[in-house]
Amino acid sequence: MIPDSSCGGDGSNSGKKRLREPKLMEERKRSNQMSRNYSILQSICLLLAHTTSTFTEEAARLENLRNQQMEVLTKRPLVLQKCPNSSAKVLTTGNANFFTIQCPCRRRLVMQIFKVFEKHNAEVLEARIMDDDQKLMNLTATLLIQSDPSTTIDNVRNQVLQMH
Repeated sequence: MIPDSSCGGDGSNSGKKRLREPKLMEERKRSNQMSRNYSILQSICLLLAHTTSTFTEEAARLENLRNQQMEVLTKRPLVLQKCPNSSAKVLTTGNANFFTIQCPCRRRLVMQIFKVFEKHNAEVLEARIMDDDQKLMNLTATLLIQSDPSTTIDNVRNQVLQMH
């Protein structure tokens, strides 16, 4: 017959049971904590996966917009609208060329002027932009022109005064 620990047998099994119960409780506690941590980690991973896909989609959208913008800019001619109050004056000393451009203010005008400079490989050393009460923009720029300065200067000046 097997002695029953509850009946006061020799107690050898009851001592082992008492030792196992705290370890079992600690193991259950650790297992529950691991399960909670795993659930938290799983939810974080799902959130990161969603966020990453959102960033990837946004990056693709911005890349597409940039490509569309580049297409529009490359199709558009780089000459500027002729304005009745426009003027472009040039003073040349050595390799440095001082441009003074006066034109009514309008959107993207400065960007278009700088594209003309870039088209003719003119290096901009300094540029200043001012506007006055009469809505006129004054741009002064110091340019360094390497190849055929006299022809390039005339081409830049004419393109700045042209209408597109």
